[in-house]
Amino acid sequence: MKKRVKILLSAVMGCVAAAVSAATVSVDPLGGVDEPSASAYKTLTYALAQHGGDTTYNLAAGTYSADSGETFPITLSGLANVAIMGPESGRGAVLDGTGTTKGVMSFENCQNPKISGLTVTGGQYVTATSEMYVSIVQMKDCSNAVVSDCDFYGNKIGKTGNSNKEVWAGALLFRTVTGVTLEKTLVRDTEHEGNQWGTSYGVGALFENCTDVVIRHSEFTDNRCVVAAQNGLYGAGLCLTGGSGSTAEV
Repeated sequence: MKKRVKILLSAVMGCVAAAVSAATVSVDPLGGVDEPSASAYKTLTYALAQHGGDTTYNLAAGTYSADSGETFPITLSGLANVAIMGPESGRGAVLDGTGTTKGVMSFENCQNPKISGLTVTGGQYVTATSEMYVSIVQMKDCSNAVVSDCDFYGNKIGKTGNSNKEVWAGALLFRTVTGVTLEKTLVRDTEHEGNQWGTSYGVGALFENCTDVVIRHSEFTDNRCVVAAQNGLYGAGLCLTGGSGSTAEV
């Protein structure tokens, strides 16, 4: 009996430690200040550099852009339990990628990443001929990823050169992710200029070699590829290639 009590107590202590380690920080492009002691930071870029993983980032309504101090693409690598949350209603936290050339946000090798309540617009990716997969927001080699209640619109993938190759481009890209939930999200008005000589795919949301994908209550409209390609040009709102275990309720 004593041994059992000790084991249970250790488990409880572990849960308490996990709860204590999780932090919540505020980001406000209008009222925040990028200083370590600030109660609210001005940029998500700075907040992430200060706190890293095991943190919920609550974004106030407003525009987060290069003009407000953001550095795009915002890149997260090797982090766990990062949640980037906009206001509870209205998708009023706007990541405006105007002027960027390599997308707006990238998660790589992250566990339990989540974004919710965001609008992502104005993003651009100017591609190199060596790139096969390009996007405005991507999650790559992650696990248990969630994108909820977001709006991706008016983003553009630049021309991918004249090489004779296959190019996949999307506003939202999941690559080799185990466990994905995409819900209550709009992906619209994404433009891919295409690859003149190769095969071009312009997609709103692209899942490549992902497993256990759940898509529900989401819409994909007016996502397109606009430059004729010699070997084929394709536009689609949603594309799943490779992987297994997918459920869609769009």
